[in-house]
Amino acid sequence: MSAPARLARSLGRIAPAAALALGALILWTQLLQGWFPHDEGALGQAAERVLNGEWPHRDFDDIYTGALSAWNALAFALFGISSATMRLPLFVVTIAWQWLTYAMLRRFVPSPWAAIGGLVALLWSVPNYPAPMPSWYVLFCATATAYAMVRWTEDGRLRWVFAAGLASGIACAFKVNGIVALAGAVLAVLVVASRRDAERVPTRPALPRTAVWLLLASAGAALMMVTGLRSAREFARFVAPIALLLGATAIALVPRTRSWRLGRIDLRAIGVLVLGGALPIVVLGLAYATVGGLEALIEGVLIVPFRRMTLASALPPSHTELIYALPLGALLWLRPRTPRWPLAAAGGTTILALLTVWLSGSSASWYAAGWFTAWAFVPLVALEAARQILVPSQP
Repeated sequence: MSAPARLARSLGRIAPAAALALGALILWTQLLQGWFPHDEGALGQAAERVLNGEWPHRDFDDIYTGALSAWNALAFALFGISSATMRLPLFVVTIAWQWLTYAMLRRFVPSPWAAIGGLVALLWSVPNYPAPMPSWYVLFCATATAYAMVRWTEDGRLRWVFAAGLASGIACAFKVNGIVALAGAVLAVLVVASRRDAERVPTRPALPRTAVWLLLASAGAALMMVTGLRSAREFARFVAPIALLLGATAIALVPRTRSWRLGRIDLRAIGVLVLGGALPIVVLGLAYATVGGLEALIEGVLIVPFRRMTLASALPPSHTELIYALPLGALLWLRPRTPRWPLAAAGGTTILALLTVWLSGSSASWYAAGWFTAWAFVPLVALEAARQILVPSQP
């Protein structure tokens, strides 16, 4: 074995552990930073009431589904009642999520780059605001859903589809918008079905790249006119990503032969996926039914949140803040030209993430840039995903 090969092999073994250790160190130093009374107080009070035997929604108003209150109550029982206590489970689960991110990236890139990607994901997430908010747990569960779906595309085993659904269901138990992860998994099944159908039967030529961009732009403009949203920022945040993915998937499933036969949809996979997603919800519902709180659970999770929207709402950042995400967005569209490209891309992204985390503590502008990048990256990823669905064979 040559010296470069031995070096690459050594890096492949050391990089994951080194990245996890560095991520744990950085997160630990930031774990007790960023206290906001309205968040800490609401989460802590709910957990303490569960610890005293009360049930969310039945005995008190819980902002979220209820699993977070039970999770934090368990932490109180083990380590004592304290706001800092609620952050300890978040620390452990975040490091596990970093490893999971590495494991998923490892399916596509060599181990050192996957380790860097997992570390960058951690730097861009919990250290910015290490409060034990349910959105973090939804993110972790959504990543588990994505990882399971990737594994399913590799070996076709339905246990991975069930695991994806289960992770999505657990996400819903923390916060109801976890349903988006389940919807994404269903879309993944449909896209895979269209690809398999394309391999099995003669297909029409792939859409030219220019046609794809014109189609997506026209659909976006039409949607903006139809929805009548108050501003472009609402459209970019809430409508465009979902519309792009749904539209691209629908086009991919359009009949590909003169017989106008739809691409085969894997109903068995969808059924197993929905079953996995429903399991945590059914268990939660049965638990509430045994204590006479099922009606309160339904009202607290599905009805009350929409009432709150009339009193507490805020527009997302302006669509002009997309500029913060362009450096990362460029990584989606620029293709490797030289063997050094992955190193330059990974290194540049890591430096940018480190600078953002380091300067966020003393600069409001850098702190805002980190959050604006996070939200603005969503429509850019959706745009590239739609292009990949429509033109999978083109670079």
